[in-house]
Amino acid sequence: MDSGAGPRRGGDYFGDHRPGPQGGPHGGPGYVRHDGRYNPRYVIPSHRTINDVRYGFRGYDRYWTGDWYRNNPYCWRPPAYIPSYRWWYRPSWYDTWSWYGAGFFTGMVVNSVVDSCPYYPYYYGNNVVYRGNMVYVNGVPYVTAADYYAQALALANSVQYIPVSQTVEVVPPQQVVVVQNEPNAPVLAPPQNDEATAEVRQTVAKPAPEEQDWLPMGTFAILDDLSKKESGKVLQVATNKKGEIRGNYVNEATGQSQAVVGAVDSKSQRVAFRFADDDKTVMECGLWNLTQESVPLLIHYSDTETVQKTMIRLTKPEETSAPEVENAP
Repeated sequence: MDSGAGPRRGGDYFGDHRPGPQGGPHGGPGYVRHDGRYNPRYVIPSHRTINDVRYGFRGYDRYWTGDWYRNNPYCWRPPAYIPSYRWWYRPSWYDTWSWYGAGFFTGMVVNSVVDSCPYYPYYYGNNVVYRGNMVYVNGVPYVTAADYYAQALALANSVQYIPVSQTVEVVPPQQVVVVQNEPNAPVLAPPQNDEATAEVRQTVAKPAPEEQDWLPMGTFAILDDLSKKESGKVLQVATNKKGEIRGNYVNEATGQSQAVVGAVDSKSQRVAFRFADDDKTVMECGLWNLTQESVPLLIHYSDTETVQKTMIRLTKPEETSAPEVENAP
């Protein structure tokens, strides 16, 4: 895994910067250039497609383990230990709602209720539609495409994220001295404040209690086209009780791994997140959708370029018994 490589800006993360029959710098399936056309209607993947993707994935035992985090030091790592097997489970909507607490969703606008847990689904091309330079929600004009992008970008950037590579402190080195009466007994002398020879050590500030408790939303394969059962693009997603989003993205074809950061809008249940080192490209989906087997995903490269993709939840097909707990970091 190429954990030390620099950022790959914009669509390079997904391989979307390529000429296509639809024109523009991206092209290809699901591409939306805001020039008067509709974005593609979302099609829910069949059970066969979902199973083909799951059986074709080979990373269940390699990702989100202690070794994976150690080999990818610039990616996000939960502050409290989460066994790797939990990233392959599907949280129910009821469990997700209860975990946040009803107070988190105060003021939300919904049009459907299940078990007293209101939810708002996002199906791009169905109930959220691009038509020209406008975005329509449930058939009603909502905002311009530029404003819709700006909303997602603001939500994704509403939380602070400090990469591990930028969280360092200067730790003065300890010197070894010899006691005169016991020449073979070295002891540690008090550290001296010598910045010229100071040791630089990576540290992360201890988060607040509500920021330590993370709910794994799962691991997803990102597909450009449902006819292709393998993507090599993997996304890990988690949320805390403040509505912050964290996780990691891996492009298996390039060996690139990158942290993602974002937030949940407690009123609309819209989820927006971005790459930790890219504050322009933003991805979005619905919170309820993140509890389903497949998830519609929009990727905004700018206020005029949007790509529509599908995420498939990766769950171990052979999982029939409680897995063993791996070594804690």
